Amino acid sequence: MANQHPPSQEGSNVPSEGRPRAIDTATIGTPTDVPPASVTDMADRRDRHSARLAGAVTAWGTPEASDAIAALALGVAISRAVTQDQPLLIQEALRHGSTWDRIAAALDVSPADARALYATWSESLAPEEREEARHLADQ
Repeated sequence: MANQHPPSQEGSNVPSEGRPRAIDTATIGTPTDVPPASVTDMADRRDRHSARLAGAVTAWGTPEASDAIAALALGVAISRAVTQDQPLLIQEALRHGSTWDRIAAALDVSPADARALYATWSESLAPEEREEARHLADQ
């Protein structure tokens, strides 16, 4: 591998104040290598690897297999983070008066599948929180 540095360490891709963050400097080969970061920051890092692969940014050097691997791993990490947030967002939708039909449409699943996803998640909650989740689900 000719270039061991992630694309974000180059020039204008260093975050504000010129201090790289863990998401900018980590060597990423698997989803577990991705440090805690927002989905937006993970997507930005993934986009930088993809741009390098596409030859859009020659200042970062020659594209390498590690760019494709990092982009794949970041994609999985993003998918996991978004999926992990779904039950909380379902709960917020219910709190704000949404219907199961609208929630299911947003998830692109049937209302029964949306309810099942929420019910499975609610079982992992503490008793008081579980009761609130069940109450919201039954409204």
